[in-house]
Amino acid sequence: LPYLVLDRTKYMTIPIHVVKQTTQKAGGYSFTKDYAYAGLRAHLKGRGLLGFKTMSVYDEVHDERVTTTITNLNSEFFIPTEVVTTTSVAGN
Repeated sequence: LPYLVLDRTKYMTIPIHVVKQTTQKAGGYSFTKDYAYAGLRAHLKGRGLLGFKTMSVYDEVHDERVTTTITNLNSEFFIPTEVVTTTSVAGN
């Protein structure tokens, strides 16, 4: 592969900004979503960062987690050609 997936076995310190949490306020209530990321991809021949393999969003109001995983990338342009999204409610 012409890219490297940075996971728990390969560490790099990269100053990258990502969304950790969003809060929406409406009618005196606050609705929070937490974001998590895994598998940062970096091109080995100078094309830079290619994004994360997995992103997860947890909606505390609905006790719902949506996880999106890129399972295949186009080998020339490195855009996703296959994506799997799973939704779990109340931990199931």
